[in-house]
Amino acid sequence: FNKRIIGPPNGDFSELIHLFPTTIAVEVRPPFLVITVRDFPQKPWPLTVGGLPLRFTQDESADVFDRGISGRRPKAFDDVDLRVNSISDEILKRVGNKFVDSNIRIKDICWFSGFWRITVPDDVPRTQLPCLICECPAYYRKSSEAVDPDPAALRIKPPPGIDWDDTSYIPTRNALLHPGIMLSSSRSTTGTYKSSTQGFEDDGWVYHPDPNGQRIGRIVDILPDTDISIAEIEPGLRYVNETFGSGLAPTGVPMRGISPDYASHLRIGDTVTMDNPYTGQCEGRVLGIGLRTREDGELNKFRWVKHEWFVFENGDEAIDGSCGTPILKENGLVVGFFRFRGMNNECSSVSTLLLREYGYEICGETQTFA
Repeated sequence: FNKRIIGPPNGDFSELIHLFPTTIAVEVRPPFLVITVRDFPQKPWPLTVGGLPLRFTQDESADVFDRGISGRRPKAFDDVDLRVNSISDEILKRVGNKFVDSNIRIKDICWFSGFWRITVPDDVPRTQLPCLICECPAYYRKSSEAVDPDPAALRIKPPPGIDWDDTSYIPTRNALLHPGIMLSSSRSTTGTYKSSTQGFEDDGWVYHPDPNGQRIGRIVDILPDTDISIAEIEPGLRYVNETFGSGLAPTGVPMRGISPDYASHLRIGDTVTMDNPYTGQCEGRVLGIGLRTREDGELNKFRWVKHEWFVFENGDEAIDGSCGTPILKENGLVVGFFRFRGMNNECSSVSTLLLREYGYEICGETQTFA
């Protein structure tokens, strides 16, 4: 998880300062490279520069990423130094459990390259929050200031100006379905396959591409804490875990199973892709990894839900409706399922490793349903 976020060799920003015509300042502000400009350059903008996700601003003092505020308690876990060592699941859970043991019910904890971001209850004073964790700065957000969007509310209608793909891909029986097709409940469009739990009605029926289309399956399982539901496909249909072809991958990308989302299988800065009717094929980068608490649990029934944070190449545009979209590594392994977009356009996914906890795997060949 430790691709280090550093500046150019010897601190020489001369090439970067001349990269865009009205550049005023350039700064490495993890997890982004921040370029202050007088006039925004013409789009499309690059996703990364020098391997770092790019953010433009016209205000040099603007906060392009909500880190939160620092703690005022002495440092914690100084037996681990993440300035030189790699993050691990064990370290994440150890740090998270320390807050729980201190009766601080955190909402989430995330490691970005070089710092922590932790969401805490509003009434926790800063004097109870460590300023350094594992020798790296720790920042905190109040729960009331870090409200997650409602995934179901994002799929009622298409974002303005977005040309989404509502094509029916099953004009005949024995049709072949792919990840990224439009799905719908019996009343409204819900997202992409796999799909969000909150988007379906009580009857559980799944339609493609909309409620007036063909019924293709029914929800048979809901995975707690993940916002993911599992559908059983109707007889006479086939399904293949392979994305549609695109400029990035003309023949599509076959999904080869669940990715172990820990080093060295997944690192901050790694390239990922996703493909759905709202974004098409788009590329992203890993920003951070972390844990979220279960939404309705009590301390004596505490559970961590692993998640990752990404930034995608169309991050300044609406990607509402992407919930449930598989996020892939370059080798076709599935890292997570898109869950929501944050306030700064960073995107959260739930780890695919949770599928395995509930007894599911991701198949890599064509499935025929009789």
